[in-house]
Amino acid sequence: MKKIILSLFTLVSGIYTAQSLNPTESISVAGSADNFKGGYTFAYVTSGTPWNGSLLSFGGFNNSYDTQLSADYGPNGGSHISFRTRNGDANVWNSWNELATKGANDFIGKQTIKGNLEVDGQLVSQVSSNEGGFIALENPSKTTPNTARRWTIYNMTGHYGNSLQFWNYSSDGTMYGSRLVLSDTGNMALYGKFEANEMKVTLTPTADFVFDEQYDLPKLEAVEKHIREKKHLPEIASAKEMEKEGVNIGEFQIKLLQKIEELTLYTIELNKQVKKQAEEIEVLKKIKNK
Repeated sequence: MKKIILSLFTLVSGIYTAQSLNPTESISVAGSADNFKGGYTFAYVTSGTPWNGSLLSFGGFNNSYDTQLSADYGPNGGSHISFRTRNGDANVWNSWNELATKGANDFIGKQTIKGNLEVDGQLVSQVSSNEGGFIALENPSKTTPNTARRWTIYNMTGHYGNSLQFWNYSSDGTMYGSRLVLSDTGNMALYGKFEANEMKVTLTPTADFVFDEQYDLPKLEAVEKHIREKKHLPEIASAKEMEKEGVNIGEFQIKLLQKIEELTLYTIELNKQVKKQAEEIEVLKKIKNK
């Protein structure tokens, strides 16, 4: 009985000591399929590689298909989380891939993916600043002058205004600035040319009120006087105003339509007068020939 108690005490002491120690050698744990994925899979923890850190390895059959995850301190300072793999050769490891780096502030994620990245859920960039979270798209082959190597989409605030903005930068880091702004209220500003196969502007009312019988069609004499004095059509902004304030396309199109409809009424009235004069001329010809 004493031997059993002594053995149990020794076992418990050994477990407690093992949990309290900071081992200097590698600790290997080989588990069954109930504890790890696959009957031949194992995991172990070591220290000292690659940069004075801790290493967690997950392996397959005969150490030939392994993955190592390292939490360490880099040679240039800061903390790092990295991984590497080996396939088919127990003595040859692929290079380390850095997952995250912690500098003086917070962790900054860093990962290079060769192939497609598919996210089944949200992809979020969250930064509390005037520039806000952003997505950067870079093309290293764009090195010629006046080409944007990098496009960045920002969710901005502060002096930038509450908006989603598209900025671009040259290959040498020169900031070209904002190219497209979508405000939080839905307004859009494009700093460049706009080309489209089709554009639809929805605006009411239209200019059909000109054809209403109660519409007061301006006298041509009044239109002539306005043109002589102002050098532009009535109800149409001058060239200087357009250059300074820009043009509201929807409103401008309706104003132009209004003037076209007024011109149509003038033409109809003029046509009536011409027909009446032609009839009077025919009457005068008949009287003269009698």
